[in-house]
Amino acid sequence: MKNVPGRKTDVLDCQWLQYLHTVGLLRGSFRPAQEICAVRSLLRHRDNLVKLASSHVQHIQKSLTQMNLQIHKVISDITGVNGLAIIDAILSGEKDPEKLAELKDRRIKANTSTIVKSLEGDYRSEPIFTLKQSLQSYRNYQIMINECDSEIEKQLKQFESRIDLVIIECSPEKKTKRKPGKNEPNFDLKEHMH
Repeated sequence: MKNVPGRKTDVLDCQWLQYLHTVGLLRGSFRPAQEICAVRSLLRHRDNLVKLASSHVQHIQKSLTQMNLQIHKVISDITGVNGLAIIDAILSGEKDPEKLAELKDRRIKANTSTIVKSLEGDYRSEPIFTLKQSLQSYRNYQIMINECDSEIEKQLKQFESRIDLVIIECSPEKKTKRKPGKNEPNFDLKEHMH
């Protein structure tokens, strides 16, 4: 309708669209099946949970910055095994940068002295409190994301297969050794979609 010349108002557009619909020149909009709507709704909810969890990661980084700890700039993934181990040690009361640096894994490229320098800061109580609550919220959202993944998988298992499985078993499939991303579902979504 935006390409039709002339002055247009909402009322005239509504009347014109109603006329086009009554004479059969417009198709109805696509409405997916109820099963697809349920999965789509769960996937959208999961996406919102991932966004909320990532905002709490930003709160964790802000709390660390307020304490003048720059560990999130040395370790690429603060929510990985090493980052969470260091944060848990800080929350349990450990303030010695050298002891905290011992928690580093061999896969971290930064050397120990760099990590020690990044852990020298001011361990005040108020940023530690906000760090604790942000970490609790992040872990809570991770639990909710896992529950959402299991519900999505349960919904996807209800779909009936529309393909011939004999053809698929005969076709050679490339095996990828790609590690799944952190925010990807914890089940094989590709298999369900196939």
